[in-house]
Amino acid sequence: DLESAIMSKPPLHTWLMAPFTALFGLNRLALALPSFLSILGLALLLLETGRRRFGLLAGAFAALAIVLAPTTVKQIALIRTDPLFTLSVAAAALAAFYAWERGAEGRKAWLAFWFLAALTTLIKGPLGVGLAAGGLLSHFWEKRSNPAQAAPRGPHLPGIVLSLALTAGWFV
Repeated sequence: DLESAIMSKPPLHTWLMAPFTALFGLNRLALALPSFLSILGLALLLLETGRRRFGLLAGAFAALAIVLAPTTVKQIALIRTDPLFTLSVAAAALAAFYAWERGAEGRKAWLAFWFLAALTTLIKGPLGVGLAAGGLLSHFWEKRSNPAQAAPRGPHLPGIVLSLALTAGWFV
């Protein structure tokens, strides 16, 4: 970091800062760019998801709300893993939701979920996997109101192997 201290989190955030510091030198701008780009990515994700589900205006307001929130500016200024973690958890949760929603056709979305779960683990640890998969717990109360509700099934074994290979690869 700026004070030459060793980073205490898993390495993905640090790895993403490396190209920016190589380009711009070790300064605040180079270290803050991954956080800024993560917030921009989250805003674009919200814009597109909101547009598809609820219309352009809803997606635009969701993106605007995240960009203009005081917490967002603070997350960029503090140069922490939080914006990247937020983006990866949101993307993984959406991938899991889309996979569940599509049923048997959601095979690629499940693999995307497990890949994003591995990235989330490499940002801040396994907490992100639990947060991203937490929405799938709704299956239990949805099943009571709609017995025809499909279970979140998919190619989990290849996905788990992919996730473990990526995260264990860091340790190796």
